[in-house]
Amino acid sequence: MCWRSPDLACTARCEPTGWSERCLTDRRAPASLGHFAGEPMSPRKVGSKWNTCDRRCSPTVRRGRVRRITHRAQTNNQHIIGGQPMRSTQTADFSGQTDYDAIIIGAGFGGLRAIHGLRDVLGLDVKVFERASDVGGTWFWNRYPGARTDTEGWAYCMYFDEELYSEWAWSERYPSQEEMLRYLNSVADKHDMRRSIEFETTVDSAVWDEQENLWRLTTDAGVEYTAKYFIPAVGILSQLLDLPFGGLDQFEGEWYQASKWPDHEVNFEGKRVAVIGTGATGVQLVPTIAHSASHLTVFQRSPNYVLPARNSTIDAYWSKALRSSRDRFFELCTQQTWGFPLTASTTTFDDVKNQDEIRELLDRAWESGAFHFVFEGFGDSFVNEEAARVTQEYLHQKIRAMVDDPATADLLCPNDHRLGVKRPPAGHYYYESFNRDNVDLVSVKDNPIATLTPGGLRLADGQEFGFDIIIFALGFEAVSGALAAMDVRGRGGVTIQEQWSPHPRSYLGIAVEKFPNMFMPMGPLAAGGNVPLVLEHTNSWIQNAIAHMRDNGIETMEATTEAVDAYLRSCVEAVEPTILWKDGQHVSSWFTRSNVPGAEPSPVLWFAGVGPYVELLSDVAANGYRGFEAHASALADSRT
Repeated sequence: MCWRSPDLACTARCEPTGWSERCLTDRRAPASLGHFAGEPMSPRKVGSKWNTCDRRCSPTVRRGRVRRITHRAQTNNQHIIGGQPMRSTQTADFSGQTDYDAIIIGAGFGGLRAIHGLRDVLGLDVKVFERASDVGGTWFWNRYPGARTDTEGWAYCMYFDEELYSEWAWSERYPSQEEMLRYLNSVADKHDMRRSIEFETTVDSAVWDEQENLWRLTTDAGVEYTAKYFIPAVGILSQLLDLPFGGLDQFEGEWYQASKWPDHEVNFEGKRVAVIGTGATGVQLVPTIAHSASHLTVFQRSPNYVLPARNSTIDAYWSKALRSSRDRFFELCTQQTWGFPLTASTTTFDDVKNQDEIRELLDRAWESGAFHFVFEGFGDSFVNEEAARVTQEYLHQKIRAMVDDPATADLLCPNDHRLGVKRPPAGHYYYESFNRDNVDLVSVKDNPIATLTPGGLRLADGQEFGFDIIIFALGFEAVSGALAAMDVRGRGGVTIQEQWSPHPRSYLGIAVEKFPNMFMPMGPLAAGGNVPLVLEHTNSWIQNAIAHMRDNGIETMEATTEAVDAYLRSCVEAVEPTILWKDGQHVSSWFTRSNVPGAEPSPVLWFAGVGPYVELLSDVAANGYRGFEAHASALADSRT
């Protein structure tokens, strides 16, 4: 079956403006956050339309060239995020001699996009360090059986290359890991990116040199490199959580970390297999392994809402329509709260009159699949308790209809949180797998795994299981974990771990106070949702900021504490009225860091919408990079 987007169906019938008007103007916009369009910051204005779209955003940069920013006069409104325009302080004593202009860590989506912006557009001398043996980032490491995207390929991609967008024909609605890796290799090949990348190299430390005003990075080979700009594009789901139990050294069978899957085939035929963890990774592993293992046991701490992916192949006709729609999808995704290619529902719980209308609304969203169900059901499901409750009951009914055994179905129904509190996996016959005779589900919520044993594992109550293969899919310390695992030091020798205690903080998800010239393409509190889309906007902003520094003789630029504090408050205030925060503090969710042992719950991303986030990025830049402190070079001063 070939899946056809209803929005794309309009492409074949209408003029381009008609398609755009229908897809981009048939919904009401919520209030933006921050000082957009001259109004004071008011996160709580979002109200019942928290998960709908904002029409007022637009791309900040046209792909392929830097747009020179013309600064507007700064108002004195004290409610704006970031306060006053970028302050210029004492002259920096900059030697002007570094090994590279910019050093990037990571060669996934973020790192490859940064190469394009900094090297190919700005002409900087760029070096990239990548611990893997090739490009791909997440899609290099996550080779486990069944791995694929949960976002449509035509939205989960590089937008800067119009030619590649028009040439690349996605084979499926949700591309597999293999196809994603081929795609990213194609990006690297076309733009000759590998000449700037040193593979199989880990950066152990990055230290800001206050005397020389530059970054000193040391690799695992003990080699030091210097750069003016430090771009950690380390990924948001790359730092694995530690195993919460011991005994790994005594297990005599095969074991694998799903997100560090080996580059060879693992044979499950005739094997007793355990999958520990039922997040997005576990959900993708189970149906695939179930078909070949002699017996599969799934260990679940807490269930998730697994939405039907509705994956399908894409025929030539619809592929052509997709490949000619880059600008439309870029705008559509930018306006959608989490950056997905869909039109969010504006129907609130109070708009429906009876059970039949509720069923019709949710059935229609269910048939669309994946994140379409989240956003095409009730438009106020994130903030309206009744809408969230009814949606939860609907999903429980669906789970019980798909799973034959009532006891197993009960274990698979989440009761401690509502839809959206965790990122819901897109499933490919996950629930149906538990109807197989060779698949069992074991809950370890109240009876956790105590230890691994030579032949398998033992639970806290003493019950033992025997396995030939154990697969760990226990999740990540999301967003902040990879950078926090490094020795990164800013002004005064402060470490990133110290700066992020008790919880990560940033300005715009890009900058951290006391860490000059460090620009994170997807740091803590960047916009949540479709990561490649957000990276397009953040990398464009970083590209423009560095161009602004170069053109104005600015040697260092760092966020002020006041700006970071205000931005953090706006992130918290935006999420506080939602079930994501109300439930997310008490269940294991990487959205709120509640899955990290000992961590204080806090939002890890900006959940107020991609559109308002992009508008804020543009506003900060256009108002003199408000919220940043600048240090001009001695050379620049001598010219005045």
